[in-house]
Amino acid sequence: MLTIHEEIETIVKDSKPFGKIQRLPELNKKFEELHMGLLEKEAAIMDPLVHDDFLKVKEVLDTKSFAEVLRPRINQRFDEIWEKLRTSSDIAAIKNIKLESDTLKIKCLDEIDEYERAHQPAPEPPVAPVVPGIEPINPTPAPTKVKTKRRKNVSISNVAGARTYSIETEQDIDKFLAEMKQKLMNELEEDTIITLS
Repeated sequence: MLTIHEEIETIVKDSKPFGKIQRLPELNKKFEELHMGLLEKEAAIMDPLVHDDFLKVKEVLDTKSFAEVLRPRINQRFDEIWEKLRTSSDIAAIKNIKLESDTLKIKCLDEIDEYERAHQPAPEPPVAPVVPGIEPINPTPAPTKVKTKRRKNVSISNVAGARTYSIETEQDIDKFLAEMKQKLMNELEEDTIITLS
């Protein structure tokens, strides 16, 4: 039995399709229903992944005093991904949303860290003790630079790669962990905290 696609193709390529042309509207409708079903199925797989990425960003943002400054923009960007997920008629575009969402998550986490660093308060200068009857001495304070560690957001899927690992033995676990350690060591820099998400 021919698939709907094959039936349509047979009619279209037939040198004398006149007796079969009337079937095309029905076949096109069936094809569209199958296509929509596939789109909905793929979107149902991607939606929880996007939601999880959004919640990870929201969880970090909710701990910051400046959350309301960045929240509208972050919400808008995730809303755009959800809108694309709901309205796309391209299966490849829907499958790519996983990567888009993961990239957006990392970008948003980086923006939160950058905003926090840029708006960090200046360190308070030391105050000289006041002793009654003695003129206060105002020592020239040496400029102090607060050394803060920079956060580097790294996606677990980027570290693990788009691979499937088969683990059967303890040696397989050791090999997997050694690969992950090496990839994380490559990401680690001085005065950096890696956040895996």
